[in-house]
Amino acid sequence: MPSASPTPKDLDGYREDADRFIAELDEEFYLHYAGLKETFDLAPIYERHRNLTELDQVKSIGLAVRGTSAT
Repeated sequence: MPSASPTPKDLDGYREDADRFIAELDEEFYLHYAGLKETFDLAPIYERHRNLTELDQVKSIGLAVRGTSAT
């Protein structure tokens, strides 16, 4: 179980990271399927943003969004 609730700044950072992740995926899909890029390199994008799916972080954010404490 997560030990501390994320701060509003933490939540904003998580949202920004998630937005960047989606933007990178969208760009990769576009470049590949538009024929502008031969390879389809999703693994590096998922690796760069692996912290978005770390279990403790996701649980902590879920609790914060629902308005409950993680402690």
